Amino acid sequence: MSFKGAFELAELDTFDHFMRKRPERDQDPRIVLVGVTESDVQYLKGWPVSDKKLTEILTKIKQQKPRVIGLDIVRDFPVMDGYDELTNFFRNTPNIIGIEGITKTNGRIAPPPVLAELDQVAIANLIYDSDTIIRRAYLVIQLGGESGKKDSLATALALKYLEPEEIIVTSVPNKKYTYQLGKSTFHLLKAYDGAYANKNIIGSQIIINYRGKPCNINHECKFPLISVKDLLENRFEADLLKDKIVIIGAFGNSLNDLHGTPYSNKTISSSTGIEIHAQITSQLLDAALEGNVLFQTWSQIGEWLWLFYWTIIGSIIGFCGAKKYLLILGIFPISLSLYGSTYFLFINNIWIPFSLPMFGFVGSAIATMIFILWQENKDYTKNLENKVRERTIALESTNIELANQNQALNQAKDIADAANRSKSQFLANMSHELRTPLNAILGFSQLMSRDELLTPTQNNYLNIINRSGEHLLSLINDVLDMSKIEAGRMTINLQSFNLYQTLETIEEMFTLRAQEKGLLLNFFCKQSVPKYIISDENKLRQILINLLGNALKFTNMGEVVLRVDAQVMDDENYALYFAVTDTGEGIESHEFSNVFRAFTQTETGKKSNQGTGLGLTISRKFVQMMGGDMHFSSVVNQGTTFNFDIQVGQAKIQDIKPIYPQKKVMSLVPDQRDYRILIVDDSWINRELLHTLLGSLGFRLRGVENGAEAIAVWQEWQPDLIWMDIRMPVMDGYEATKQIRHLEQQISSPECQRQPTVILALTASILEEDVIRVLECGCNDWLRKPFQEYELLEKMQRYLQLEYLYEDRKTQLSNLTAIAPQTKQIQLQHQLAYMPESWRQEFAHMALLGDDFRLLELIEKIPLTCPDLKTTLTTWVNEYQFERIDTFFRAPHIL
Repeated sequence: MSFKGAFELAELDTFDHFMRKRPERDQDPRIVLVGVTESDVQYLKGWPVSDKKLTEILTKIKQQKPRVIGLDIVRDFPVMDGYDELTNFFRNTPNIIGIEGITKTNGRIAPPPVLAELDQVAIANLIYDSDTIIRRAYLVIQLGGESGKKDSLATALALKYLEPEEIIVTSVPNKKYTYQLGKSTFHLLKAYDGAYANKNIIGSQIIINYRGKPCNINHECKFPLISVKDLLENRFEADLLKDKIVIIGAFGNSLNDLHGTPYSNKTISSSTGIEIHAQITSQLLDAALEGNVLFQTWSQIGEWLWLFYWTIIGSIIGFCGAKKYLLILGIFPISLSLYGSTYFLFINNIWIPFSLPMFGFVGSAIATMIFILWQENKDYTKNLENKVRERTIALESTNIELANQNQALNQAKDIADAANRSKSQFLANMSHELRTPLNAILGFSQLMSRDELLTPTQNNYLNIINRSGEHLLSLINDVLDMSKIEAGRMTINLQSFNLYQTLETIEEMFTLRAQEKGLLLNFFCKQSVPKYIISDENKLRQILINLLGNALKFTNMGEVVLRVDAQVMDDENYALYFAVTDTGEGIESHEFSNVFRAFTQTETGKKSNQGTGLGLTISRKFVQMMGGDMHFSSVVNQGTTFNFDIQVGQAKIQDIKPIYPQKKVMSLVPDQRDYRILIVDDSWINRELLHTLLGSLGFRLRGVENGAEAIAVWQEWQPDLIWMDIRMPVMDGYEATKQIRHLEQQISSPECQRQPTVILALTASILEEDVIRVLECGCNDWLRKPFQEYELLEKMQRYLQLEYLYEDRKTQLSNLTAIAPQTKQIQLQHQLAYMPESWRQEFAHMALLGDDFRLLELIEKIPLTCPDLKTTLTTWVNEYQFERIDTFFRAPHIL
């Protein structure tokens, strides 16, 4: 199956998922691990340990009479004293096996010379898949040149252990890549076996059948484990090592011998090298002595038949879903059966594809259903056309009076209208049939996302499915709204919400667009309007966004105003009145009848080349469903006003979910040292964004546009932190970071300890392998574009131990309402004296009445030459300090 490479990562993730879900096997007492832990490093006074101390450890193990010893420690040159003793030990210990390694460039990591001379050396290399997880193991490796083949460490240990039982490896006649060891037949891994797609298989390999979770967490280890300190101080059972396989090697996290396995995730750490060698050795012993522990895979023909079977099942379900509405009832249980059968075979050591058959099953089901629906729509349309054609022929062949002809034309028009309504109803039904399975798929993917055992790759796939599905739904919603309304399927979704907050959000949404066009955007809400209401917030928001968007679109100068008023209907119900007024081009009187007609635009709308002519039609339908109606008035070259009213209920404040805004960072805490920040990005806009954000907080900043310039500025300026873009011309972020780290190592010396520069990567990639590459090249951390402000500042705070000053809302209000100094008071009186007497009288009167909305309208009339007066009065009105306003207006006004 050469095309299954696209599903390789998904199949490998499924392998890991099944491995974690299946029952774990018991501890294997035949293998004992002697691990060099973090405390052992202190106990041994450093690492690597001297040859003398290593000889002492190995001698202690040998005294317990193990059957074979595996030395998973590189020892290709003398280490301090004791080399002769270690050499003598090697010569006199025929059951010890050392290791050598092969580098990525086919270089060699030499074994202990004595063990190489005695041919007591094995290969310690492990195999990493593309996601850095170890799922395969070497049995034998073909070395370059004249070196021939070499057993892996696990193979050498197992064969040495099996010698007393006289169990040896033999070739199976007439079967390539097949060998017999005891009770098991080994079928070596080939290029397309399991989830692998044309994998370059080097050497003899098998799939690892792990016994269970790794040892370095708080639960039972799958192998007896003792530390070096416990070994040397005799703190272990007397016969623990006797006649066993003993593997000694690194077990501490700082010794850099940790590897990813199917059990590695957020809660379970990686496995050590000696444990993985023990897992492989245990599998070989079980295979030879017990059998049935080796993973088997199907042939390519078997996998083709497996995929074909599930594709056919999906097509049958798709056919039933289109005819009998059984799609959801069919997909879910059959998907479970595919999962269950694949899992059942897995726990019986048979690994077959899961993701590709699942894709074939769901894809064929949906494709078949869409094809059948399309065919039905085609037949339905053809029948309608035949009926219209037959009616037209009948009308043409009938020689009747003009009145009868007009009547026949009217009847034909009625048939056409009925056909249009039928099409709309059919379109809505088809939408339901398409969105229902899509909704199920999204729902199941969200349920799967709750599984704590999912890997980051699986979570990424689920997020892509969710975002794509939601985007698809949003695309078809607008087009289908009209058909759903005509089919009587649109409903009102009542909910309690904060009307003021909704209006503020919409105002913020359009403020920038208004400013870009040089327009004033004003929202006025009467005091009688309730703050908390019960209505359909989404539909009200869509109506207002449509009206305000049209107003801003067709207004080139002047203002756009939204006014909201309310009338009490009874104790718990209100009538809300909305009016959107603009000073735009207006609508010609002969076009009034087309304003609310579907798929119809005015001449002004056609010139804009925007929209479909559905917005006002849908908005008016929504208003009517919410218990009101929409009207408009317009004068050419003066403007247009759209009015509508809706019926709402009174909500309780406890039904409104509160929103707690994040604290905003205002600046750095004073008296901190100057922090130098270097911004490296080839985009001027990105550099300017960071300059604006960080410069306002008090950082010292410099910016460059490629990695080569970054290295030069780093050497000259010595920044504390670098924001490093990854993809840039001339020199990218990977190479620049590597060179900076290399230069730091060259500059660093015992006499001059320079603190390494913090380098944080900025990347737009969503691939996990790119993130790994970022960290491997020397970056301390990374941030994905687009980012939130608080994310960027939190990263900098973490690595530079920064202290920020945050915006304090109470302090801010207190500062705004503080009593102005005498000189400030005089300045305010001067500015007030320039306002008209009629304005001052009305303002004072409205303050006595407490009409804050009218006061804010009067404040907008204060000219730009009196900014302090406008700011102060706005603060007092917002805080309802009406007595203070009255006192201020009664004071003498100084000219």
